[in-house]
Amino acid sequence: PADGDDLAAVLDATGAPQVRDPPDLWWRGAGAVRESLRDTVAHRPAPERVLVPALVDGDDVGLDPAVADDFRATGLTHL
Repeated sequence: PADGDDLAAVLDATGAPQVRDPPDLWWRGAGAVRESLRDTVAHRPAPERVLVPALVDGDDVGLDPAVADDFRATGLTHL
Protein backbone atom coordinates (compact mmCIF):
# COMPACT_ATOMS: atom_id res chain seq x y z
CA PRO A 1 0.00 0.00 0.00
CA ALA A 2 1.11 3.55 -0.70
CA ASP A 3 2.11 5.81 2.17
CA GLY A 4 0.24 8.78 0.74
CA ASP A 5 -2.41 9.84 -1.76
CA ASP A 6 0.18 11.20 -4.20
CA LEU A 7 1.96 7.85 -4.73
CA ALA A 8 1.26 5.23 -7.36
CA ALA A 9 3.00 2.21 -8.81
CA VAL A 10 2.94 0.30 -12.06
CA LEU A 11 4.01 -3.31 -12.53
CA ASP A 12 5.01 -4.16 -16.08
CA ALA A 13 5.87 -7.82 -16.66
CA THR A 14 7.53 -9.05 -19.81
CA GLY A 15 7.65 -12.62 -20.98
CA ALA A 16 5.75 -15.67 -19.84
CA PRO A 17 5.46 -16.45 -16.12
CA GLN A 18 7.76 -19.10 -14.71
CA VAL A 19 6.25 -21.78 -12.50
CA ARG A 20 8.50 -22.12 -9.49
CA ASP A 21 6.60 -24.89 -7.71
CA PRO A 22 3.60 -26.97 -8.76
CA PRO A 23 0.31 -26.46 -6.88
CA ASP A 24 -0.08 -28.31 -3.59
CA LEU A 25 -1.98 -31.59 -3.53
CA TRP A 26 -5.08 -29.82 -2.17
CA TRP A 27 -5.24 -27.36 -5.09
CA ARG A 28 -4.75 -30.17 -7.63
CA GLY A 29 -7.51 -32.17 -5.93
CA ALA A 30 -9.90 -29.22 -5.98
CA GLY A 31 -9.14 -28.68 -9.66
CA ALA A 32 -9.85 -32.34 -10.40
CA VAL A 33 -13.19 -32.17 -8.57
CA ARG A 34 -14.19 -29.03 -10.49
CA GLU A 35 -13.20 -30.57 -13.82
CA SER A 36 -15.10 -33.78 -13.04
CA LEU A 37 -18.20 -31.81 -12.09
CA ARG A 38 -18.04 -29.73 -15.29
CA ASP A 39 -17.62 -32.92 -17.35
CA THR A 40 -20.61 -34.52 -15.60
CA VAL A 41 -22.99 -31.71 -16.60
CA ALA A 42 -21.38 -30.85 -19.96
CA HIS A 43 -24.26 -32.45 -21.90
CA ARG A 44 -26.92 -30.42 -20.07
CA PRO A 45 -28.47 -27.17 -21.35
CA ALA A 46 -26.56 -23.98 -20.53
CA PRO A 47 -28.49 -22.93 -17.41
CA GLU A 48 -27.89 -26.22 -15.59
CA ARG A 49 -24.42 -26.71 -17.05
CA VAL A 50 -23.29 -23.47 -15.40
CA LEU A 51 -25.51 -23.44 -12.32
CA VAL A 52 -24.58 -26.86 -10.92
CA PRO A 53 -20.81 -26.16 -10.60
CA ALA A 54 -21.63 -22.74 -9.15
CA LEU A 55 -23.85 -24.30 -6.47
CA VAL A 56 -21.63 -27.28 -5.67
CA ASP A 57 -18.17 -25.75 -5.49
CA GLY A 58 -18.46 -22.04 -6.21
CA ASP A 59 -17.19 -22.29 -9.81
CA ASP A 60 -19.30 -19.43 -11.15
CA VAL A 61 -17.45 -18.89 -14.43
CA GLY A 62 -20.07 -18.27 -17.09
CA LEU A 63 -22.92 -17.75 -14.62
CA ASP A 64 -25.55 -15.45 -16.10
CA PRO A 65 -25.27 -12.03 -14.41
CA ALA A 66 -29.04 -11.99 -13.94
CA VAL A 67 -28.86 -15.28 -12.01
CA ALA A 68 -26.00 -13.92 -9.90
CA ASP A 69 -28.13 -10.84 -9.17
CA ASP A 70 -31.03 -13.10 -8.16
CA PHE A 71 -28.75 -14.92 -5.72
CA ARG A 72 -27.65 -11.59 -4.23
CA ALA A 73 -31.23 -10.27 -4.01
CA THR A 74 -32.43 -13.38 -2.17
CA GLY A 75 -29.41 -13.59 0.14
CA LEU A 76 -28.22 -16.87 -1.37
CA THR A 77 -24.74 -15.78 -2.39
CA HIS A 78 -23.28 -18.32 0.04
CA LEU A 79 -24.52 -21.03 -2.32
